[in-house]
Amino acid sequence: METDREEGTTAMYYCIGLSAWVGAGMGVDYEGCAITVSNRSGEGTLFIKNSEGEKYCTDWERLSSYPSAESFDKRALHGETPLTFENRAFLQWMPLNDWSGLTSDERVEDYVAFTAEKDGQIAGYTVLYVSGDHFEAQSSVVANREFPKVKGNYQNVSREWLNQRIETVIKEHRESL
Repeated sequence: METDREEGTTAMYYCIGLSAWVGAGMGVDYEGCAITVSNRSGEGTLFIKNSEGEKYCTDWERLSSYPSAESFDKRALHGETPLTFENRAFLQWMPLNDWSGLTSDERVEDYVAFTAEKDGQIAGYTVLYVSGDHFEAQSSVVANREFPKVKGNYQNVSREWLNQRIETVIKEHRESL
C-alpha cells in the first residue's frame, strides 16, 4: 500500500537570465533514509553543490569535479548514476551538453527518480519530470509516495516491483503530456 507524501519534495524553475544556478533545482528529504537518485534518460546531467554534497552525498568522492560552474563542485552524467545520499538529496539538472548546446526551439526532457530506504526496506519514492529549452527549465513532481509501516512493520516492497512502478508512473505521465 502506497500513500501520497505531503511534504519533503522540492521542484524549481530555472531561467538563464534570472538565475545564478546552472539548471532546474530538485530535491527530496527522507529523514533517516538512504536515498538513491537516478536520471532516466541520457539527456541530463546532475549537479551537486559542495555544501550539500559533502554533507549528504555518500558518492561524493567518486564524482568528477566541475570547475566551470562556480557554485558546483561535482556533476554526475547519466552513466554515473545512481547516486546515494543520506537524509536529503538536492541537485540541479541541465541538459547533457549544457544550455549553450540547445537551439532556441529545442526542448530536452528527463525524469529523475529518488528511492528511499530505511533499515534495509524501501520506504518511499519520488519521481520528478524536468524539461528545458535554451532559456529555461522546470522540474515538477510526478509522484511523491511512501510505504507506511503496517502494524509497526515495514511493508515488503521489492526493488523489482518498485522499478516497474516507477516506469509505469513515467509512462503514464508521458502519455498525459
